[in-house]
Amino acid sequence: MRSISGKRPDRWLTFLLVLKWVGFAQGVIFGLVSVGFVINTLIFIERSSMATGTVVALEPHQDNDGTSFSPVFSYITKDGGAQTAHSDSSSNPPGFEVGETVPVRYETLNPSKARIATFWQTWPFAAAFAIAGLVMTLVGLLFRWRVFKRRTRRPKLRQIRSLDEI
Repeated sequence: MRSISGKRPDRWLTFLLVLKWVGFAQGVIFGLVSVGFVINTLIFIERSSMATGTVVALEPHQDNDGTSFSPVFSYITKDGGAQTAHSDSSSNPPGFEVGETVPVRYETLNPSKARIATFWQTWPFAAAFAIAGLVMTLVGLLFRWRVFKRRTRRPKLRQIRSLDEI
């Protein structure tokens, strides 16, 4: 199959161009999702107060990958009320031990909403989507470089067998 110019279309170049734009688009989408999680977490931090808590249990979660554990922690609010909360993040091996003292952030107006104040307990989704966005942007840049290399390569010379081919 030949194009209008008489040249055969370079399907590999077309494939690389599609991958380039897919990589860039996913990088932008993941970056925007990460920004949304950052804003959500910053709002939580702005509305929260700090306390010291204690891990009282490790709650098991069963899935296809096996069992992971999320910490259940208790803390005392500024007004003296006792609260217990479950972490949304889980891991195997567990990231905490029962009886361990942990820093806690809780919403001042709704003390039942709380997070353990460590990086991976506070920022897991923002960090994961930022990393994924960076990786996909790098994939897009890699394919952009491959497109550039393919467009600027020297044409292959073919052997002429007779003057009739010229």
